[in-house]
Amino acid sequence: GGDPLLVMEYMANGSLWSLLHNASIAMETELVLPILRDIMQGMRFLHAARPAIVHGDLKSANVLVDSNFRAKVADFGLSQKKKVGAVGTPYWMAPELLAGGLSTPEADVYAFGITLWEVAARADPYSEEEERAVPPAVILEEVRAGAR
Repeated sequence: GGDPLLVMEYMANGSLWSLLHNASIAMETELVLPILRDIMQGMRFLHAARPAIVHGDLKSANVLVDSNFRAKVADFGLSQKKKVGAVGTPYWMAPELLAGGLSTPEADVYAFGITLWEVAARADPYSEEEERAVPPAVILEEVRAGAR
């Protein structure tokens, strides 16, 4: 008997977001490329399942990094739900989701693209934008990550 227990691997370096926003950590190419590869391999595994599993909230804060700088995609809370429309984090959401469309593997690919930009810039996408203003601007193709 007893209460259910969730056991997870310890990820000593925390989230990719925390690494990117810690100026004391040099994110050299030899560290970044394996992390990005791990994210892509994880998403490829999910999308190859039948039916495909869509993460639905891929972003740097949902990528955990271990002591060897190997990454694991985390936070699958939204992946279990068939969702239409804006569920997730707006800055990383594909325009079709912001417009009310169905979450698809392609929307995860879009979110990965925003994450790539974030890794290259070591900054949040749209950091100068108001949170409520970003979704309409992305839908209307008036703004993209890094366009300031």
